Amino acid sequence: MWNILRFLYSSYIGILIGVFIYIRLEIIFCKMRYILFIVFVLAVGCKPERVNKPVSAEDLVGEWDIYHVTRNGKVTKTLENGYLLFQADNTIKSNLFPDEKYHAFIFEQNKINIQGLENLNEFKVKSLTNDTLILDLKVNVFDMQFYLQKR
Repeated sequence: MWNILRFLYSSYIGILIGVFIYIRLEIIFCKMRYILFIVFVLAVGCKPERVNKPVSAEDLVGEWDIYHVTRNGKVTKTLENGYLLFQADNTIKSNLFPDEKYHAFIFEQNKINIQGLENLNEFKVKSLTNDTLILDLKVNVFDMQFYLQKR
């Protein structure tokens, strides 16, 4: 009889210890899940902020080929294969201009103001990297966006 009681008592203690260990492990793993979730959120959410350096007129110098154009958000093929040629003396030439002559331009606050042109007189620099330039232009009721690649 004592053997049975001793067995039941030791089994009872073993079960209690097992349950206690199981509960402790569940708590630890539950906490680890929260910690892993927080680490994941911080890793994904803490991207370095992209800092664009200010664009200057010198950054524009060179020949830029138009490879993509949108008009009011829709792709248009009519102005592709065009180019813009910026000179160091703040003049610009393009096959988009009616006369294809050099025109003086003023560059300030990311805007290219071209002298002597009626509709194509103010481009806004949306983005500039070493070899890609994105320009916005408002022509009458059309919002144009030019994507250019440097030669």
